[in-house]
Order: sequence, then C-alpha cells, then structure tokens
Amino acid sequence: MVGNMDSKVVCCIVARTNSHRLPLKVLKKVSGRRMIEHIIDRMKSVPSLDDIYIATSTHADDEVLCSVAEENGIKAYKGSELSVIDRLLDIAGLEKADYVVRVTGDNIYTDATLLNLLVSRIKEHDADYARVEGAPIGVTAEVMKVSALKHCLSCIDPELSEYLMLYMFNPERYKTIVIDVAGWVPPLTSLTVDTPDDWMRTEFIENALDDGGRTSLSDIINLSRERDIPFFRLPDDSVVKLPKGETLTLRQFYERQLELAQKCQVLVSLSQEEYLNA
Repeated sequence: MVGNMDSKVVCCIVARTNSHRLPLKVLKKVSGRRMIEHIIDRMKSVPSLDDIYIATSTHADDEVLCSVAEENGIKAYKGSELSVIDRLLDIAGLEKADYVVRVTGDNIYTDATLLNLLVSRIKEHDADYARVEGAPIGVTAEVMKVSALKHCLSCIDPELSEYLMLYMFNPERYKTIVIDVAGWVPPLTSLTVDTPDDWMRTEFIENALDDGGRTSLSDIINLSRERDIPFFRLPDDSVVKLPKGETLTLRQFYERQLELAQKCQVLVSLSQEEYLNA
C-alpha cells in the first residue's frame, strides 16, 4: 500500500522540571546549550517534521520550559501532569496532525537521521507505529499515527502513560515498523540522562568530540571503539521497571524487544554505512 506522504507530522519533546536524581536536568548546560536546547536543535534538522513542540505540564515549575520554547522559535503546550498521552493527543488535535513523534526531554542524543527515516517509512507504509531497535537507550524517538494513539489511550490507564512504548510496540495490534541497528551498535548501552553518572558520560562525549552539538550515533559508536566511554555500557542485570510493579533484567528486556521486532510488519536492518548515507 502506498501511504500518504503529505500527512502532517508534529514532534513533541516531552519534558518537565521535576526530576529528582538529577534536578532540573533538562536545563543543565553542556557545550554552551541547555540539554533541551540540544534536542530542539536536533529536531529542527529533521526535514520531515512539520511542527515542533515542548510538551510540558500546567505545573508552575514547568513554565520555564515555555520560555525556552519561545526563545528557540518553537511552540509549547501545557497539559496533563500525569498523562503524557493526553499531552500528545492535545497537541495533535491543535495541529490537526496525522502523526505524532514522541521525544523524551532527557534524551540529548535523539538521532535526527534515524528519526527522519522513521517518519519517511511510517508514511510510506501507512503504518501505526515506528521505532528503532538495537540502539542505545536515549537515542531514538517513536512515531505514532494519531488514530492508533487514541486507540492505545482507550486501552490503558492514563497514569501508565510513561510506559507508552510498551503498549504501542505491539505488532499484533498495530502495524509496526522497526529499523534495526543492532548489527553495528553494541548491546545494553545508554545515552539517556537521568543521573549524575549519565551527565558525566554526556560531558565526556561532548569534550571528546567537540563538534558543536552535531554528534551523531555513528560518531559516538566510533568513539566507543577507540576509548572507554564512562557509564556507556550497562550491566546485564540492571532492573527494567514495567507497569504494575513488574520487572525484567536489562538483558531480558533487550532480547524481548528484538523478538518483538521480528514480528513486526516492516523490519529494516540498517548498516552503519547506510546510516551515514541516509
């Protein structure tokens, strides 16, 4: 089936200021820019996005993020403190969007190349959901058809919306696209920012590459082959929290995700060379 390449896509950078392990992490500066501004810059370089929002909450402490959005020439929306899905759908409704992109505000290395490929593929195949597998935690966004997201919301408790990916990544329910980079990316790695150790890793990468915020996944993988990036590789037995108090080890979760990818309707194995040429 040929999809609708004219479909509207809105990107939502989901962010709040209520972090505890690394207070105000989205506003911390590295390489001269606040973390969330690095993400904004990356999203601006994705040609397939029609609009970019900071999707935050109505809490007074999050008002600063609306100012950050204005300073950087993008939009902001203040919505539910508890339900990320409601925020995404509210923005999609405002923009009359067909697809919504969920970017997490603590993922400074959200990769623009991979996101552009995801958006192109999901539109081409008229799919419901698109994601990347095999990448470090904190590198990839999710692209969702708005109608599928509405269906997902009708099926889950809104307070579990932080686990949105677990519910949407269901090839039996939603037409799913996966881009797999496991062939050249080491498993069980992380580039997200949630703790002081994560911030140390981020500063190490920025100092080592010093490229003015243009660091790609390929750059970081090449760096990891030459130098030991602190806190890049995660222990196999790290705990992954699931809804309703359930847990898996990181190794179990990683393998489960790859198994799910094999069941999806479109699976694309992307080599490092293909990534660089995308």
